[in-house]
Amino acid sequence: MEKEFEEIEKRNEWNALYQAIRIESLQHDYTNQESKKKENRDLNRYRDVTPYDHSRVCLQRLGTEDYINANLVEVPLAGRKYILTQGPLAATVGHFWLMIWEQKSKAVIMLNDLVGRGQVKCHQYWPAFIGAEDDLDEVRLRVRLVSETKSEHYVLRSCLLTDEDSQESREVLQFHYTSWPDFGIPQTPASFLKFLFDVRDSGAFDMNVGPPVVHCSAGIGRSGTLCLVDSSLVLLETGKHSANLTIKDVLMEMRKYRMGLIQTTDQLRFSYESISKGAEIIIRPSLPSTASDSGFSGSTNELRQRQSNDVANKAADQQTQVTSQTSSAPNNNNHNPAEARVRERQARKRKTEENIQRIKERQRQQEERSRFQAKLVRLGGIGLAIIVGAGLIYSYLTQGSHPSGLGSHSSSIPPPIGSFQGP
Repeated sequence: MEKEFEEIEKRNEWNALYQAIRIESLQHDYTNQESKKKENRDLNRYRDVTPYDHSRVCLQRLGTEDYINANLVEVPLAGRKYILTQGPLAATVGHFWLMIWEQKSKAVIMLNDLVGRGQVKCHQYWPAFIGAEDDLDEVRLRVRLVSETKSEHYVLRSCLLTDEDSQESREVLQFHYTSWPDFGIPQTPASFLKFLFDVRDSGAFDMNVGPPVVHCSAGIGRSGTLCLVDSSLVLLETGKHSANLTIKDVLMEMRKYRMGLIQTTDQLRFSYESISKGAEIIIRPSLPSTASDSGFSGSTNELRQRQSNDVANKAADQQTQVTSQTSSAPNNNNHNPAEARVRERQARKRKTEENIQRIKERQRQQEERSRFQAKLVRLGGIGLAIIVGAGLIYSYLTQGSHPSGLGSHSSSIPPPIGSFQGP
């Protein structure tokens, strides 16, 4: 699988491959009748991108109103499950969070901007600022933005999702990739692969949590790209792929669950290139310091030119540090690629765990500040009530001690209606 990119690139057969995938996918006879029902039509962002009936995610809390434009996509050989969905509409934000709650998803992976070329691609479904809370009365949930950490290529947000019925709360991580230009592809696989590995290290794909929710605008192009790259790298990493298994086979399997995954020839080529470069990290982690593309080795002039890219250089420096640490390990373990991969994954996992711990600490501090502010408000209210009460008592006592005082100001009292005679 890791050699497919070079072979297709040499023959320049990307368009032919993409057209072959499209034609083969037309043979699928899966239905999408639920999406065509009158009550569900307006819940689809695009009329021509709808979920297959056999794999659609069904909401449970709303009774017969169980529709959401989302599919459960499975790659059994890789042991992967993903929920692919469209960017929420204003009317479906509650449904989106309810799906996350019911499916027990730990992470949301967002691959698009809210607006692209003047068109709304996704409604902002998370609270507007840290500490803000949105009440989703329709689905009896509320969501609060706990923290927001910005890096060069993505934003990590931590949200606290609470069920109003049980008062149970869960942390939901949102990984928002911001380096994918609209109607294009990332410049190199470097930042994209780092993003994917960071998502992996967060535990978003662990077996003890629900499938991650992956979305772009339609939930098929960029979303399909990420899932194809991830599942293919899992197959390479675990050695579960056979000599006859191709990346195309993996994509065709995924397309049985949601229509149209990977929308363009460029996205297809980028997927293959990312798998090829990712395989170099997974299978051959100990790379020379001259490697480009976030530590990716390459023999072509193009790869060497990409080394000058600032993003690639920073990622390459990180990879060089990991390689240096690996080479200095005792007992000559650096000559064992499997052990080197384990150490690399452990290092990435430790870093992610530290980030998550920092997020939780910020969450605790925010909760303490909120409780303190609420206490101040209560004390202020009590103090105000005491002051107002004292003022009323003083006024009453003052008036009571001068019964004739009211008469002395009788001239300031307006005459009854109708008694004014005029000049």
